Amino acid sequence: MKISNYIRGQEVFFSRIVLLFINIKRLLFFSLLVSLISYLFLFFIYMPESFFSSQKDILNLINRISFKEIDSLRQITSAIFNLSLENIGLYSNQFKSLFIYSLIIFSAFLVMSSMIFSWRGKSLTKKNIKRGAKLIKSRVFKSEVLKILKQKKIPSEDFSGGLSFSEDKNIKIPSSFLTRHTSIIGQTGTGKSTVVRHFIDYIRKNNQKAIVVDINGELSALFKEKEDKVLSLFDDRSSSWDFSCETDISSSAFASFLCPEQGQANAFWWKGARSLVESLLDKEKDPQKLYDLIQDKERIKECLSGYSRAIIGENSDSQAEGLIA
Repeated sequence: MKISNYIRGQEVFFSRIVLLFINIKRLLFFSLLVSLISYLFLFFIYMPESFFSSQKDILNLINRISFKEIDSLRQITSAIFNLSLENIGLYSNQFKSLFIYSLIIFSAFLVMSSMIFSWRGKSLTKKNIKRGAKLIKSRVFKSEVLKILKQKKIPSEDFSGGLSFSEDKNIKIPSSFLTRHTSIIGQTGTGKSTVVRHFIDYIRKNNQKAIVVDINGELSALFKEKEDKVLSLFDDRSSSWDFSCETDISSSAFASFLCPEQGQANAFWWKGARSLVESLLDKEKDPQKLYDLIQDKERIKECLSGYSRAIIGENSDSQAEGLIA
């Protein structure tokens, strides 16, 4: 145990206790002040007029004594006693009621002040995220999704029957959202591929179908030969696929897809390559025969005899010769 950590923890602990007592003292002081002001306010509103009139009589009596209009002690005592007993029961009950009201106001102010200060402290310590990632709990995720469904007037059952990508049942994609685009954003190693694996497992368990485009080959280990079909030029497990049997797409359109435009600076190369591919596709559409054909430069020239000399490279500059190479 480090001494510095012990001292730091002790300082924080006792400083918070001192601040707590100081704040309690301030709160009690202001609560008593409010209750006192309320007491005086209620006193002048609800006390009967007879109380104030009797006080006036006592003052008059004092004035009379000062001017020696009453010189007998018995007369003075009798006058004060009569004034005090006249409404003593009424005054006593009224003072008790005012005290109870003041006590209620004191307690209410104390509770309300504590609640307001607590709410204010919570709002000040709350993290306001303006941009970037935010980590939330699964139940918060579920409540936010249910709010969106309610706004769109979609029944909550759409969430319970949605796609799950976690062992936590609170994390799902609603069924109506499965046909829309979904983006998973995160840095390397944050678990994007793991989420996709959960998707695939869920789809398999529910006997559903999906087309998975695996650019990096990270999901190839999930392939099951009896259940899945693989289309890849670099995977021995791939099924045979002849694109010419699947579509009536023209040779020019297919060549444009294979040789996209790359700007006017290198226009000769991509335009020439596109023309070469288009010419070869017009000549031979069978994938195996086309593959065998492009292995031999002389066979390409022979196959493309009659086409543009700029394409086949006969009696042309070295650039055209480079297209076939």
